[in-house]
Amino acid sequence: MIHTAREIILALSYHCDGEWEKIYNILKTKEKISDEDILRYNQKNKAQYISIIDSNYPIKFKRNYRPPFIIYYYGNIELLNKYPILTTIGTRNPSNYQVKESKKLISETIDKMNKKVTILSGMAKGLDKEMMDVAINKGSPLISIIASGIDDPYPHENRYIYDYCKSEKGLVISEYPSSIQAKKENFTFRNRLLASLGDVIFVGGGKQRSGTSSTCNQALELNKDILALPCHNDEENYTNQLIADGAKIVLSSQDIIDSLKIFLA
Repeated sequence: MIHTAREIILALSYHCDGEWEKIYNILKTKEKISDEDILRYNQKNKAQYISIIDSNYPIKFKRNYRPPFIIYYYGNIELLNKYPILTTIGTRNPSNYQVKESKKLISETIDKMNKKVTILSGMAKGLDKEMMDVAINKGSPLISIIASGIDDPYPHENRYIYDYCKSEKGLVISEYPSSIQAKKENFTFRNRLLASLGDVIFVGGGKQRSGTSSTCNQALELNKDILALPCHNDEENYTNQLIADGAKIVLSSQDIIDSLKIFLA
């Protein structure tokens, strides 16, 4: 039986629970996967997907040091290229100041750009959720990259964000198939996609060693602009450290817009 390369890649993804290293090792060793498994996995898949061999595979992911072999998605795939993409990340335990200022900055950025900006985040608790809520409330473009299976978003309490992203106004992406449960290491690995897909990275708060810092480190390797909200001295000081190290300080929404406008078509 003859299978297309796309069918084989999808089957490998299911066979390996979407884990990049496992897929890579099977391809490297040319291990065979049965015709029955290829058919079964392709019939099981509900989501739309793009494989690394497809002509519409996102060029931003190709620049990553470990580009995903496949991305599953629901929603409007055109958002990958329609507007400038602003990755918004931050601490899971923000202060009232960080929530208020981050939401205000994102809200003003969306309004001043007439919704011609796509907000991107990871759907996590804390600042991710708060900033994604702004886009939802405004009916603005929104992308979420999740670290669990495409059909079982985590955390479950943010399901409404997932549902919005499945609509024409949004997009939800995962490199993990079906209902695969998220492992701790998946979140750090997912962050490379948040870093590579965003044109600009906005950091509303975070710790020195966190998912936020891992995303920033990978964005710096890709020469992305890092924009940081200054924090109070009694808060986690990661954003202040970013600014001291050369990140752009964000004092108003215009600081964000100035970095985004060079990506306007």
